[in-house]
Amino acid sequence: MRDDSRQASPARRQLLRGAAAAGLVAAAVAVEQIARPAPAVAANGDSLVLGAVNDDSAFTEIDDTATSNWAFIVDFTDPGNGLIVQSEGAGGGTAFWAQANGAGTGVVGQSSGSGIGVSAFSDSHWAVSATSNQDTAVQAQSNGGVGVVGIGTTTGVYGQSGSTDGFAQTRDGVRGFTDSANDSGVRGENASGGHGVSGTTASTGRAGRAAVDGANSGTGPGVRGIGGIGVLAQASRSGATALAVQGPAVFSRSGTMTVAAGHSSATVTRVALSAASLVLATLQQHHTGVCVLAAVPEVSRGSFTVYLSKTVTAPAKVAWFVVN
Repeated sequence: MRDDSRQASPARRQLLRGAAAAGLVAAAVAVEQIARPAPAVAANGDSLVLGAVNDDSAFTEIDDTATSNWAFIVDFTDPGNGLIVQSEGAGGGTAFWAQANGAGTGVVGQSSGSGIGVSAFSDSHWAVSATSNQDTAVQAQSNGGVGVVGIGTTTGVYGQSGSTDGFAQTRDGVRGFTDSANDSGVRGENASGGHGVSGTTASTGRAGRAAVDGANSGTGPGVRGIGGIGVLAQASRSGATALAVQGPAVFSRSGTMTVAAGHSSATVTRVALSAASLVLATLQQHHTGVCVLAAVPEVSRGSFTVYLSKTVTAPAKVAWFVVN
């Protein structure tokens, strides 16, 4: 007897070939769908589809009412990017907005390794802009290093107080500007007895740049020092100059006095004196046979008396100067 199960009829063989071809087509379609990016499959009102592009024309809101919980968490395997928010419009839209009502924090960036907690970059404008209506706009704190580092091809750090724009392209490491008549562009204060402001430079010669430079475009002082010692000028090595003055020098404890005709002495009052004070005096006019014999200070009275060698027949002008 012939076994028909071992040999298929022509009609059956054609059916099997068609089924095999259909299976290959289905497999190819499946591979192509896996290889190609998923199409935009979620629109307004649809659920969020993972691994696909989700298009919408209205905002999406996530409300989390749980206490001490995260509303949205993105976890990824390093290396990679956890979350990318991009604004493609040219109208100045905001790519990412974070708001905390009350005492919360709008944005927290943290790196537990050697990475950067928060990084910002801009092609042609501010990389970071911070505004506060009542308190500090930017606060930086380091528990083991520098609080703020500013590096620029022009100014490293620019600080401004007031509405007047003082920004300028300079090569200063730190530039401070204010439009206040009573405050400082840069203020340094030390509560422990150290330097309030310190400056160092490696320039040489009297024409070299100063470690601390003060310039006044008006008639006020370029540098002012107030204290137990107002200004200390110190030569740190042999051959160095403690104080160099270019131009007139004005001293509050100096001036002129007049010895009236028919007298040989005169007294100057209301002068700040100490036990170490030295009074120097010299005639400013020629009187034959007359010279200054002595200038005697009286510390308790804040005065001194100049004695001439003899009585003058005409008024004699005497210049005086107090040191120490």
